[in-house]
Amino acid sequence: MPSYCVSGAGNNAYNGTYDFYSTGLWKKVNNPTITIMYAGDGDMYFYNNGVSSYANYNATQSAPPSTGWGTGGDGTAPAPTIAEGACSTPTPTPTPTPTPTPTPTPTPTPTPTPSPSPTANIIRPKRSTTASAVPSSLVAYEIAVNITDKKIWVADSSGTPVLMSELNDLPPSIDGGTF
Repeated sequence: MPSYCVSGAGNNAYNGTYDFYSTGLWKKVNNPTITIMYAGDGDMYFYNNGVSSYANYNATQSAPPSTGWGTGGDGTAPAPTIAEGACSTPTPTPTPTPTPTPTPTPTPTPTPTPSPSPTANIIRPKRSTTASAVPSSLVAYEIAVNITDKKIWVADSSGTPVLMSELNDLPPSIDGGTF
């Protein structure tokens, strides 16, 4: 049995060569889920995974008709035409090999200092490691930490430091730990 070339279908998935599979059934080369199938009583359909797309109501099971196809299911106009024989594939034009160009030596660029992500929130409190140091001036709501004494201050609305926490009673498992 001959192969058939389907062309001009609005849904490009149906265009291509179909090989005979069994009486009244042709399968697309390289995509056997797309078929042309005779359904009896003069009805022939294109199917893709069981969904019809194009139909012809004047067919015989011996060969798909070349014209007279209509759209339906997932078929997109225009309907295809069919010609006996495999579709010809154009001979590809060879791509010329480009002439290599010398690669310039890159100029080293200094590595930029990483900056925080624009969406990250970073809190950098004033800090001291001097024992018994107390912040003397803060901006309203600014945070200060004495790391040695384990104390945290937050300035009130006038900028006066208010002791918020003494962390001397922390258990050893988190005392001096990291987040």
